[in-house]
Amino acid sequence: MSLLRLLLLVSYYVGTLGTHTEIKRVAEEKVTLPCHHQLGLPEKDTLDIEWLLTDNEGNQKAVITYSSHHVYNNLTEEQKGRVAFASNFLAGDASLQIEPLKPSDEGRYTCKVKNSGRYVWSHVILKVLVRPSKPKCEMEGELTEGSDLTLQCESSSGTEPIVYYWQRIREKEGEDERLPPKSRIDYNNPGRVLLQNLTMSSSGLYQCTAGNEAGKESCVVRVTVQEDAEAPKARLVKPSSSSSGSRSSRSGSSSTRSTANSASRSQRTLSTDAAPQPGLATQAYSLVGPEVRGTEPKKVHHATLTKAETTPSMIPSQSRAFQTV
Repeated sequence: MSLLRLLLLVSYYVGTLGTHTEIKRVAEEKVTLPCHHQLGLPEKDTLDIEWLLTDNEGNQKAVITYSSHHVYNNLTEEQKGRVAFASNFLAGDASLQIEPLKPSDEGRYTCKVKNSGRYVWSHVILKVLVRPSKPKCEMEGELTEGSDLTLQCESSSGTEPIVYYWQRIREKEGEDERLPPKSRIDYNNPGRVLLQNLTMSSSGLYQCTAGNEAGKESCVVRVTVQEDAEAPKARLVKPSSSSSGSRSSRSGSSSTRSTANSASRSQRTLSTDAAPQPGLATQAYSLVGPEVRGTEPKKVHHATLTKAETTPSMIPSQSRAFQTV
């Protein structure tokens, strides 16, 4: 092959090596992947444009094409309705626009332009960044003075690496935003921080921020330290021996008095049944005392009953004797 023919062949395939560009964009945003050519005015049925995507697994698929005066942009279900030519591709700008971006759009894009047997290739590496999801703040430990407390913060999704940062939120004038003294950060797990030897001044609002190249999110947790519960504040009252003895004496005296009264009542009842006083109505006492069997009650004469009814001073006297017990 002559040198002249080789030079003509190289010039015929202009831009075979193409260009390489790397672009980073955040998910849900818009991106434009550049592709320019200088192949002159297209002739009829000679201009072809094709965008190809090679994903991170090595699979290749067509994204958008132009051929025979038609644009085909619904070639994949994942990118349907989200891809289009960004400008006038017939005039030399065949850039690709994707909106909104999704993590599945990440990969290596190749733009191929052909016109009248000449080709232009360009390559764009697209990296889609995902913001950290809103982290979840948690506490582990006892909220008492002198105890240790672990604060945990973690995002469930987001582009690595994710950086975590803990700080206090100033709620009052003069409060410090730094963590309390003797706080330790777990460098193997930056989302964990240990608050040692809690004090009442450790109480407050703590914020964890998770961030990466795409952005940041945060969560807060309130720490309320309570006083040490080892020494109860309730006052213990011991029972008094004198008052107890006094109550025992009163109880004993009441018991003795009750026993004595019972005995007295029994004696009085027995003595009343055994020897009724003359001049009293025996029917009034027969209802209280037990019935004596085998003994015929004495007959009461009308004169005696009349005399008993006319003696009102005896019955109240007996009633007062029982009421004083």
